[in-house]
Amino acid sequence: YEISVRDWSSDVCSSDHEVGQIFHCGGDTRFFPKDRAAYRAVHLDGPLNVLQTIDHGQGVRFHHVSTAYVAGRRNGTAFEDESAVGQSFRNPYERIKLETERTIRSACESRGIGLSIFRPSIVIADPRAPNADWADPISIRFAGFARLCGLYKRTIGRLRMLRPSLRIRGCGTSALNVVPVTYVVESMLAIAGNGGTSPGTFHLVDPTPPRNQELLDRITEILRLSGLQPFEHRQRSDRRASCRERV
Repeated sequence: YEISVRDWSSDVCSSDHEVGQIFHCGGDTRFFPKDRAAYRAVHLDGPLNVLQTIDHGQGVRFHHVSTAYVAGRRNGTAFEDESAVGQSFRNPYERIKLETERTIRSACESRGIGLSIFRPSIVIADPRAPNADWADPISIRFAGFARLCGLYKRTIGRLRMLRPSLRIRGCGTSALNVVPVTYVVESMLAIAGNGGTSPGTFHLVDPTPPRNQELLDRITEILRLSGLQPFEHRQRSDRRASCRERV
């Protein structure tokens, strides 16, 4: 896809209405961009251009959407008041989002602007509020997985004499933390609309995400399937797979 970059700062300045709160949701969610300069411009220059249009003491509150994955590659609990703690990163996206947080925080402090940073986990479509214009990699993969399960059920799954199994790559004890887009938007608006909430950083995540095995069991129950098994791609069998296992 292509990214269209537009400078919205002129719109903020020319608005006939008083601006009290600004939500910055723009960004490039590709993990490994080809054009690093354009990537930095989208994440860093965009919000800074907007902040430069705000006068000191104007009373504007700036809301920036980041990601919970600024925590990077680390163990244990990542807290909202933590930023750079020596973590490494899985991809440039995590790194640039943390750099953006720190840059925006410094700019807001120097200009006396209240700042809220929202850190959602993986944002997916909400089936309760379908949107034809919304597409994210996780929802697309879930839809593809559902089609694969249906195909399996109609074909190989009928060969009961083989007792076939459909192996799904992944660790059954791990968890994928996803949140519907409507939850993220409603949470942001609720926090922004609460006058008693001080500016700060807010994790918008699932506090108790289900394990992959639980999700697989639920999918199996809904689709009335059997034989679905998770496996880690690093696992290697000490013996050669049989013909039935390869099928």
